Amino acid sequence: MEHSEQSAQLALSIDRHNSLSRLARDLWRQAQAESRRIGEMVEAVMATGISWTELGTLLDGVDDAPPPAGLVARVPSGAPSAAEKGVREDGEAALTVAKGITLQVIEPERQGWLRGYDAAQRYRERMGDLEVPYGHLEGTYPLGRWLSDQRRTLRAGQMPSERADRLEALGIVWDTADAAFAENLAAARAYFAEAGTLAAPRHATALDKPVGQWLTNIRRPGGLGKDPERAERRAAQLAAVDPDWNPAVLGWTVDWQRHYVGLAALLDDGALLTGIVPGVTYRGDDIGRWLTRQRRDFTRLNEEQQIRLATCGVQPAVRARKAPESGGAGRGGEAFTRGLAALAQYIEREQRTVIPRQHTERITINGDEHEVRLGVWVSNQKSRRNKLNGEQLALLAELGMDWA
Repeated sequence: MEHSEQSAQLALSIDRHNSLSRLARDLWRQAQAESRRIGEMVEAVMATGISWTELGTLLDGVDDAPPPAGLVARVPSGAPSAAEKGVREDGEAALTVAKGITLQVIEPERQGWLRGYDAAQRYRERMGDLEVPYGHLEGTYPLGRWLSDQRRTLRAGQMPSERADRLEALGIVWDTADAAFAENLAAARAYFAEAGTLAAPRHATALDKPVGQWLTNIRRPGGLGKDPERAERRAAQLAAVDPDWNPAVLGWTVDWQRHYVGLAALLDDGALLTGIVPGVTYRGDDIGRWLTRQRRDFTRLNEEQQIRLATCGVQPAVRARKAPESGGAGRGGEAFTRGLAALAQYIEREQRTVIPRQHTERITINGDEHEVRLGVWVSNQKSRRNKLNGEQLALLAELGMDWA
């Protein structure tokens, strides 16, 4: 008899256990569904433009409400299971399990995305754009890296259209080439703010970027990209920083432009034109020596150069030219002029004065192309420097030939 009663109680307990387990599973499914619903509602609220902080405040008054996104329902470790509570007869086990099912945040992908979006929104509100350097931290959030990740996600075709639309509304630059251009453009702006020109020497840097080399590269034919529309857009962005960012289209060199800006800066700072003599420098450039050369060669400058210098009060020098001594130019005046022009072109391009002896420089003068054996020519001028006249030596010295 006792055996039969124990068997009946066991069967009853098993039946109650199964019933409570089914109830617990049903509550589990309901909790999961509600979790997803909350996540969807949060996404909809975020789409209205509310910030992470505002949304957090909104959810503070809700019991067990999580931060937005990535919500899951689970039984926390240590919560009683249906089996453990299955021996109770009044349904207390099922209620205990239901209370133990809490909405938890699992540091999900969606929550991380919203954090990044909020950081991007703050940056845009403060700076007016999303030209964010890769290493930039928005507070402690790695915003530059996050934006780079978004570009990769888009290229892989894995970004939901809703996210892409929201980032585009903030002004993200999707194209990686455009992103790199935007970063370098930001460095160019920083350089211009300091120097007053984009005629940077090749070694110049700004924001830890080689802005001088970058500007040299983009001034070359095709340097702004093969796409005409993109190239035009980029040129307009550079012109918005410095209308004279590419002096070649104006008919003079980057070096001339930089010295001209230096002259204007010295005058703006109160210097007198008569006091700007060789040895007077601006940001490392000898403006006095350059000014002497402009006065001497004033008639060789193009009309726009003459106008700009005249605006600064510069007038051509009035003095008699000293006739070259016999043999002083190596093979005559024209040969010396060609060699000097080739030397200036080489130094402007290479940013150095050491020329390999076998080097040949191709140069165009008055529409005619010439090949100058520049290494040999420089060596010859050095060996014959006692036969060069004072003006020729001065021209070579101005180009950095110390022996002159």
